[in-house]
Amino acid sequence: MNTEDEIFFPTMSVGATLDFATRMKVPYNLPPDIASAEEYAKLYKEFLLKSLGIEHTHNTKVGDEYIRGVSGGERKRVSILECLATRGSVFCWDNSTRGLDAGTALDWTKAMRAMTDILGLTTIATLYQAGNGIYEQFDKVLILDEGKQIYYGPREDAVPFMQDLGFLCDPAANQADFLTSVTTPGVRAIAEGYEQKFPRNGTEVRAAYESSPIKTAMVAELDYPTSDEARQNTIDFKEMEARDKHKSLPKNTSVTTSFYSQVKTAVTRQYQILWGDKPVLIVKQVSTLIQALVAGSLFYAAPDHSAGLFLKGGALFFCLLYPAYMGLSEVTDSFTGRPVLAKHRSFALHYPAAFVIAQVATDIPLMLFQMSHFGIVIYFMVGLQTTAEAFFTYWIIIFASAMAMTACFRMIGAAFPTFDAATKASGLLVSALFMYMGYMIIKPEMKPWFVWIFWINPMSYGFEALLGNEFHDQQVPCVGPNLAPNGPGYVPGDGGQSCIGVNGARPGATSVTGDDYLASMSFSHSHLWRNVGIIFAWWVFFVVATIIFTSRWKEMGEGGRGLLIPREKQNKTKHIQVNDEESQAVEKPQASSESSGSDDTLANQLIRNTSIFTWKNLTYTVKTPSGDRVLLDNVQGFVKPGTLGALMGSSGVSSNRISILCVASTNTISRLAKQHYWTSSPNERPTALSMVLSWSMDETSLCLSSDLQAMSSRWTYTSRWPQYVRL
Repeated sequence: MNTEDEIFFPTMSVGATLDFATRMKVPYNLPPDIASAEEYAKLYKEFLLKSLGIEHTHNTKVGDEYIRGVSGGERKRVSILECLATRGSVFCWDNSTRGLDAGTALDWTKAMRAMTDILGLTTIATLYQAGNGIYEQFDKVLILDEGKQIYYGPREDAVPFMQDLGFLCDPAANQADFLTSVTTPGVRAIAEGYEQKFPRNGTEVRAAYESSPIKTAMVAELDYPTSDEARQNTIDFKEMEARDKHKSLPKNTSVTTSFYSQVKTAVTRQYQILWGDKPVLIVKQVSTLIQALVAGSLFYAAPDHSAGLFLKGGALFFCLLYPAYMGLSEVTDSFTGRPVLAKHRSFALHYPAAFVIAQVATDIPLMLFQMSHFGIVIYFMVGLQTTAEAFFTYWIIIFASAMAMTACFRMIGAAFPTFDAATKASGLLVSALFMYMGYMIIKPEMKPWFVWIFWINPMSYGFEALLGNEFHDQQVPCVGPNLAPNGPGYVPGDGGQSCIGVNGARPGATSVTGDDYLASMSFSHSHLWRNVGIIFAWWVFFVVATIIFTSRWKEMGEGGRGLLIPREKQNKTKHIQVNDEESQAVEKPQASSESSGSDDTLANQLIRNTSIFTWKNLTYTVKTPSGDRVLLDNVQGFVKPGTLGALMGSSGVSSNRISILCVASTNTISRLAKQHYWTSSPNERPTALSMVLSWSMDETSLCLSSDLQAMSSRWTYTSRWPQYVRL
């Protein structure tokens, strides 16, 4: 199913997006002239790009509302090609020609017609404003009115059927628009002689259809699934599907390639997503290094006596704290990629488990690099044990803890249906885990009814392992305020002194062993590798739970977007009236006659604009992998008040949207050179004041093709808010 919205990873290129789809649908038995799966995927991808004429966008990002990429028409064609790459047998197209010019839309419809005939596909489409050339490509049409079917039958019989009922169709009119307007009083035209007997509404049209021979013929076709031809076609189809699927897959699965190939391809895509968003990747690594330097300076050269116990503990606590905070971003990423995964599930490209495992496989090298430079800086700036055994043990512990916490927050993102609920749960979890990790509140002082948080906390096991690695077999002398009595005349080592305020210190001792200090917090060095194993066990648990939750995500069209009924109208129901032979059919309500009067009143209240909007020397240049590309070259024009100006061009050349963006002064990317100003005449030379006012008080309003609204806001507030802020 190809939906109206284009859902992609915006940082991936067009070629990478289609390469992923084609690789996931490589058949097990390749054609005789194809040597490998990679060659098949490459040839199929090139064929798809050439079929809609967008091979020039191969290395261009797909983009979205915030990331610059291909144009809206080209993005729509990418969406169409991704759907075709699935090699499905039943295709559903939901307004797939949106954003395409008339010629491209007709070419796409003809391509669907040819593929349907040659490959024996089933194609269902809903299209807006389809011309006669597009309409004539279809075999059957289904007409709905208020959710009820008023016609289903051959395309060539639809217009004559409506004309026989009394509706007038101009020979030069759009046939699709005529069929959808027969139940709209303000648009339809009635043939002469039918003014008193034509169907007034969709119910009467449906009644006429029920008694027509077209309905009888359509009902007769319902017997086809039980025919011998249908049974044989079903057997042949199942055999072909079985030949295409990998032998290691279950028989009832809908995917095509092996699980290993799915993971391999998904890993490649994860790296392409990261590489496509290089600034974020670089900022994350640089910020990690800066945080390590800041933390290292806070605990710099922690002493080896009693004053350094808490400092070293704080440094080790931060080594677990920062990676956990970095893992919080996985909650956001989970909801960012969820629509794409839902689409790919509906396309049967891969198992959800392959997507999750690919994320984990991508995390490992990145986390190794990130934790290496983070850990090295802190470890040696703080002055922890300078032995290879202690350092690599510390490195393994912080890496394992970082991977576990990243998987934990990814699991939370997968478990909750909404981003709001997931952020609340992750925030509560962070507070609980940090508080009951053993640093802020040591384990013996935890309340019995909350100590269970310590036992289910992966970071508590990591903190115990880090402390055990650092203080095992250490002799820590007590100094300064941790030694009593102290002051003038008291020399450490002369006797008569004892450690105070140091956990684990024995009575009369002037030093404390590292193992006694660990025991005072209910920690032990003997638990070190046990704790490492527990952390990895938590990691595996979180990954498995993420796979389970991800597999339960709803597919596209499965309980997704629904029609919301206003709260004030939820309890209102329509009363069914009893049919009366003498009653007249009720038509749909027409526009109020008071609308013209209200328009006049509104016009009198508005301030009439008398300035002419002029633009000149409008040049727009973007950077591409092959060099700079000029999209607009010295464009100029003007629009008088009370007139409409149209910016026209075929889809893919970006003329419409880019021109509007440049004129409206909203585009801040690439290089833009322009002049636009308000004057009383297009030939009038602009003054300095008019130029300044045009830039500081821009009077242009821009309405984009993308619907960017607050999803949780009511329609009333969304429509009134701009009025409030412009009062």
